[in-house]
Amino acid sequence: MTKAYIIDYLSSHKEEIFSKFSLTNMGLFGSYASGHADEQSDKKDFFLRDDLREYLQNVFGKSVDVGYVGSVRKYYKEKIDNDIVYV
Repeated sequence: MTKAYIIDYLSSHKEEIFSKFSLTNMGLFGSYASGHADEQSDKKDFFLRDDLREYLQNVFGKSVDVGYVGSVRKYYKEKIDNDIVYV
């Protein structure tokens, strides 16, 4: 799986995902966003919703970490802000 595949999927299903999960923004960060992913990498789709996490895990077949950007400590937020690719 590639960054392009994930971004393409999220982009093409954006309206459905935003509506179903009441989102206003979403982005990809971590190894997939920075282009350093391998078979052991998890996707990092940044939301805090168990239903959304399960949906994305089913779509991509990998573990997905979720949370709110605003709830992340400053140290991690700076790292995420450098990586994140908004859809």
